[in-house]
Amino acid sequence: APDGTNGVVFNSAQARAVHWDEAGGRVYFTDGSNNIKSADTNGGDVRTLVAGSDAGFLVGDIVVDRVNGKIIWSDISGGRLR
Repeated sequence: APDGTNGVVFNSAQARAVHWDEAGGRVYFTDGSNNIKSADTNGGDVRTLVAGSDAGFLVGDIVVDRVNGKIIWSDISGGRLR
């Protein structure tokens, strides 16, 4: 299990939510523009998955449902799950 000694720094100012998918080898996070992104566990291969600033919501937290292939997040501006 990871012990934090080989930490990875992601260039994501103002990240509010982070989810580490160990089995999938990816980290999911938000950035200062409220986008939901993912990256491999080395900090590379960064992908924007949801453009939050364009969709009009504010991400509070992220959960990855690997069984159903979905990302679920809380919208704290609208009080709902997406």
